[in-house]
Amino acid sequence: MSPKWFCLLLLTAALLISAVAADDSETDPILDFYWKRAAETFKSRDPIGGGVAYSMTVKTLRKQFNRHGRLEKTDSSVVDYFFSFGQLDSAINQIEPTSDRATQDLDFPNIFLSGYDRNFFPNDTGGTGIAIGFDSYTAADDRPVGLALIDRKAYYLQWLYLHFPNKSNYRHFSRSFRFVEHEGYIFPDSIWEVGDKQAFFSTGHYRRESSISNIRIHR
Repeated sequence: MSPKWFCLLLLTAALLISAVAADDSETDPILDFYWKRAAETFKSRDPIGGGVAYSMTVKTLRKQFNRHGRLEKTDSSVVDYFFSFGQLDSAINQIEPTSDRATQDLDFPNIFLSGYDRNFFPNDTGGTGIAIGFDSYTAADDRPVGLALIDRKAYYLQWLYLHFPNKSNYRHFSRSFRFVEHEGYIFPDSIWEVGDKQAFFSTGHYRRESSISNIRIHR
């Protein structure tokens, strides 16, 4: 997905979420059904929560932009990660970045554990995924808000779009994940992070893009 389309998708999602009535989640049993099933599937197919031993390769490209939106510099890394018993065991660099800012944070929140104001994405096309927006109840809430795209039949996350409205030291911060099923578990296979840091003497706008491959479960 090109950066232009990705940013346009995030903007469209934010606008449509804000346009939906605030009390839909309290009155819509269909929405509650999908949310509950998605929460159950998230728990049962989570390799971290299940203590699964697995490994993956994460290739990351970080792009720094100047105040005019022109590419200023890039940095990259390729890292093999090894997990066991629900924790990161080790990480081996195949390609060393010039700074730690070119490595990716692989964590994402379990949105199903938080009490959110939820709503269906309008104009459902009836495709494989069903979209549910989730928002906080107060502007001061530090939790991320956004959009979850859930498989309509299998109930697992396909996409997760997160915006952090109160991220410390950031004017804007968002993270998005695309997921795949592998041997009964759900893993992210792509991560996009866009940040605009509060910087006085330099530009703070960057984009970090990661692709995940070579997912292996060690039994």
